[in-house]
Amino acid sequence: MLLRTADTRFTIVIQRPQVRELLARCVSAGRNETGGILAGSYSEDRECATVTAVGAAPDDSEWGGTWFRRGVRGVAQWLSALWSGATRTYYVGEWHFHPFAGATASAEDMRQLRDIARDRRYRCPEPILLIIGGDPKADWHVAAYVATPSEVIPLHER
Repeated sequence: MLLRTADTRFTIVIQRPQVRELLARCVSAGRNETGGILAGSYSEDRECATVTAVGAAPDDSEWGGTWFRRGVRGVAQWLSALWSGATRTYYVGEWHFHPFAGATASAEDMRQLRDIARDRRYRCPEPILLIIGGDPKADWHVAAYVATPSEVIPLHER
């Protein structure tokens, strides 16, 4: 899957194994929202993020039919293991699932994404948000966004 901003400045690349993993996590969630972390790498100019790992919802996450709050338990260890591997994979953003609904980001999603872009502890000045909506077994769709410290920009499948 290849997603780009309208001006082609930012690109997200997600290979089929990671797309399949995302959809499997959505199927497992049933009619509840779920989500997790996206890990991967950036191009040298930080304008292309390649997602190579999809994190499950941490054990301390909370969810319902129309909401999801990602927990933190085990996240630091997971990211540390990815970083210390041969590929130096690191945090690039977040993902979540809107079961049998649209993949549009809420105002809260946008606020959180801007907060991540501004928070130096994340070490991710251009985080991405990927939302999967619809039926993950048949009729699903994706919305993606990238945040800079000053704006959130939508990406579209190309």
